[in-house]
Amino acid sequence: MPLVDSLERKFGSIAIPGIVRILVGFQLLTYLLIELVNNQIAMQLMLDPHQILQGEIWRLVSWVILPPSMNPLFLLIVLFFTVFLGDMLESMWGSFRLTLYVIGGIVGFVAAAFLAYATLGYSGFAAFYLSAGTSGYLWVTVILFAVAVLNPSLQISLYGVIPVKLVWVAIFRGGVLLIEFVQLTRIHPILGVSLLLAISNFLIVFGPRAIRQIRQRGEVAARRRKFDSAKLPETESLHRCGVCGKTEHSDPDQEFRVAADGEEYCTEHLPGRSAD
Repeated sequence: MPLVDSLERKFGSIAIPGIVRILVGFQLLTYLLIELVNNQIAMQLMLDPHQILQGEIWRLVSWVILPPSMNPLFLLIVLFFTVFLGDMLESMWGSFRLTLYVIGGIVGFVAAAFLAYATLGYSGFAAFYLSAGTSGYLWVTVILFAVAVLNPSLQISLYGVIPVKLVWVAIFRGGVLLIEFVQLTRIHPILGVSLLLAISNFLIVFGPRAIRQIRQRGEVAARRRKFDSAKLPETESLHRCGVCGKTEHSDPDQEFRVAADGEEYCTEHLPGRSAD
């Protein structure tokens, strides 16, 4: 990615090492504050375009530190899995690219929320946010997708017991996301567009790669079809004597030569060959 390399040379200082770990730490802290101090804290942190337009600009980013679940066991599983994915992606990309990817995911989701709100008002925004925001954990999902694409053979232990390749987890999550996309699109097409916008960082980074792979596979298939069509059928002869009509099929031991007149003959009837 030449563009990213150029950006890293100019703005590499904005990289946040361990950015996923930091966000997970804040999610855990937020969970404790909600449980032990004030359960209304979540309402003050939610992404709400209307309240943002009223001046509560912290909501543009505060929604990222909301815990993905209030069930403590499930929360710990999700957070540990998120840290694992974040560390894996950071080891493959480096801190700058991961930071850029996470920021891009946040910007895309905020833009999607504002699109749904501006087009359909609170009802449309709620439909989008409840589906893609609360139950989707999209910023974690796009990290999962990235790791699965970059390292499809990686194997994990599901629930610490069941060995499974990460790519199958990503495919399952992608299926759930597809169902959400269909449901949102049925409510209103703009909600489907909002969902695509919410995962635009993944689509921007890996979309061109997927298109190139599809194009390359198509070109390979086309060349293969062209090659196969150019091959002679097994029953068709490549050599045939212009005198007796023998072929390599009728006489496998026979040799054939092209004479000066341009015709092909078996060695028995080659012009200029003296009779025995």
